[in-house]
Amino acid sequence: MRTTGGTAAALVGGGRRAGEGAANGRAHQSGRESRVPEVETEVRIADVGFRAAPVLPLRLTVGAARKVARLKSAPIVLVEEAGRLVGLLDERTLATSDDDAPIARRLRPILFSLNPAVTAARARELFIKQNVSALPVAAGALLLGVVARDDVERALAAGARREGGPVTAPASRVAA
Repeated sequence: MRTTGGTAAALVGGGRRAGEGAANGRAHQSGRESRVPEVETEVRIADVGFRAAPVLPLRLTVGAARKVARLKSAPIVLVEEAGRLVGLLDERTLATSDDDAPIARRLRPILFSLNPAVTAARARELFIKQNVSALPVAAGALLLGVVARDDVERALAAGARREGGPVTAPASRVAA
């Protein structure tokens, strides 16, 4: 992970070794084209997809955030203070909190954002570690949206079925 301007972002390399890449027309070190196409087996956050989410100032109440979420048909609301993302309100928090409660008391802090190149498996680990239901997706300083943990779990299960591997229970449900 790398921290830029106070916002941490997970960075992942392309996952290719030198000399690989017939699929994108690169040649081996010997100068010959590779005849074995490279197969991408890992699902990335960019493949999972992400949703748009409204960004609200920290000074609002949960009632105001709930209204905006309803108007935008968004299950998740991001919260900013002084131009920086500081947290999020998920569906459960929006549904169960009092209207007059300040957002600052109910938000889940955001400690980092995901890069679209992060693997879904790595994103699952981060969801478990932070115990959140969604994380922002950013490319540098550009906010692209949010990805929900449920979407990541579905993408991982679908990828396991395509590869013929066993479909395992989400890590959060496995006894520690």
